[in-house]
Amino acid sequence: MLWLSAIVSVLVDMVIGSNVFLRPNETSIAIIGAGFAGLSAARRLKELGFEDVTVYEGSDRIGGRVLYEKLGNGYIQHGAEYINGRSNPIYEIAEKLGIISQLVNDTDAISDDQYKTGKCRLNASLVDEFSRFVVPLEENYYKLAERNNTGNITVGQLYRSDYKNFVEGKKEDQKIFNALSRFYVSYYEGEWATRIDKFALRNLAQWDDYSGSNSGYSLKRDSFKEILDHISEGVPNEWIRLNSRVINIDYLGPKSRIQLTSGLVEKEFDYVIVTVSVGHLKKYARIMFTPPLPRKKREAIEKLGTFFGFGHMQKLFLVYEEPFWNHSQSVIVPLRIDGCSGTKSDKFTEKLHTFQPLSWNPNVLFGWLSGDAPVIAGILNDDEIAEQVTNHFREMFGNDSIPKPKRIMRKQWNNDDLFLGSYSYITPEAASLDTEVYARMAAPVTFRGRTKLLFAGEATHSRIYQTTVGAYLSGKREAERIARKRMKEVMDESTK
Repeated sequence: MLWLSAIVSVLVDMVIGSNVFLRPNETSIAIIGAGFAGLSAARRLKELGFEDVTVYEGSDRIGGRVLYEKLGNGYIQHGAEYINGRSNPIYEIAEKLGIISQLVNDTDAISDDQYKTGKCRLNASLVDEFSRFVVPLEENYYKLAERNNTGNITVGQLYRSDYKNFVEGKKEDQKIFNALSRFYVSYYEGEWATRIDKFALRNLAQWDDYSGSNSGYSLKRDSFKEILDHISEGVPNEWIRLNSRVINIDYLGPKSRIQLTSGLVEKEFDYVIVTVSVGHLKKYARIMFTPPLPRKKREAIEKLGTFFGFGHMQKLFLVYEEPFWNHSQSVIVPLRIDGCSGTKSDKFTEKLHTFQPLSWNPNVLFGWLSGDAPVIAGILNDDEIAEQVTNHFREMFGNDSIPKPKRIMRKQWNNDDLFLGSYSYITPEAASLDTEVYARMAAPVTFRGRTKLLFAGEATHSRIYQTTVGAYLSGKREAERIARKRMKEVMDESTK
C-alpha cells in the first residue's frame, strides 16, 4: 500500500497552511525554549491555526543565543552576529528590514590584518609567504572531505601535517611562522567554536549555506535585535512563559506532563517540541525525560561537541574613553612571538586572535575568544581580564600608556546552565555513528506508537547547523511535522 501512503503524504503537503482538516483547537502543544527555533515553531503553528500553544522559557528573556545589550545608541551582539548565505528566511527578513550592511569573507581577517608584535620585527614577506600557504588550505580540505566522508580525520591532523611540511627547512624564521600559525589556528577555532583536533573533516562536506563561498553578511547597528523583534511579533505574548525552567518531561501517558522548577504544570500536552541547546541536554537529558530517551538519541547528544557542553566561542567587548588605535585599522592582531623580548605566549593571550573596532561606536574594540580561552576567561573576573588584556596590548603595541578599558562586556555561554556552550559541530566520534548525527538529533520520539517529543534547534539541522538560519528552519520543520501528523490522524479517524 505504498501508493496510498504516498497519496496521503501529498495531500498533507497540499493542505498544510490551512486548518480545515487539522482541528487545531483539539491539539495542545508545549515548546521548550524561546530561542529562534522555539519562536519559529510557535510562529508557524500560529500561521497553521493552532491556538493551544505554550512556550516555556527558562530565562527572563526570549532569543536564546541571540543576545543583545544596549550600549550608547546601539546594541552589541553577544551571540549571533552574521547571516550565513542569502538563500534563507533570515536573510530575507533582514533584507526586508533594510539592515544588511555588507558581505564579509571568512579570510578577510587573515588578508587584512594589522599585526602588532611589540619589539619583534615582522617581515611583510614572511606574512605573505604564510598567507600563500594557508589561503588554499580550506578549499583543499573541502575537496578532501568530499572524497573521504568517513569523518575519521580531523582538520587538526591535516593542518599539523601540512604545517610541518611548510616550515621544514625554515628554522631561521620558524618562531615567526609558529606565531602566525597559532593565530591561524585560533582564528579557525573561533570560526567553528571548537579545537581543530576535535573538528571532524565531515563538517566541511556536510555544512552548506548554499552561498558557494566562505562568507556571511554583517548587519547594521541594531542587527539581530530587529530580526528577533520581527519573528516574535508573530507569537502571541500570552503563549510565552518566561522564568519557567523545565526539569522533566513525562511522556509515559496518553499526554505529556511537564515539571518546572516551580512545580508540576497542571495542563497536559499532545506534543512537546524540545529546542534546548545540546550543552543543556548533555548535562540534563538523563533526568529530563521520563522514560529515558532512546539509545540512538542519547548517543547523538553525547557525541556532538566536547568537554562541558558543545562548541565554545565568546566575544569580548572592551569599552574605552577614546581609541588608542589607528582609525584606519579594521582588524588588529596582537601577536606575541616566542623568544622575542623574553616573552612567551600563554594559553589565554594566544587565543586573543582578532580585535576589531565596532563600526558604529569608535571607542569599542571587540575580540573573539576561541579554543580554551572561553573556559579560562570563565574563571577570571572583569578586572583580571582587563589587566591581562591591557598588559598584552601594551607589550604588543609597544606603548605603556595604553589605558585599561573602562568597561568589559561579555556573555559567558559556557557558564550559563541553559546553554553550556556556543553551538554544535561534528566530532570524529559523531562522524563514526552508523546514522547521520544531526538526523538522529532531529528524529521525533514515539511512545506506544504515538509521536510525543519533537526536537528543533541548530543542532538538529543537518546542513546549516551552528546558525540562526538552521535554528529557524528547524522550528518551522517541527511545526509542520505536527500539522502533517495531526491531519493524518484526523483523516484516519474519519475513515473508521
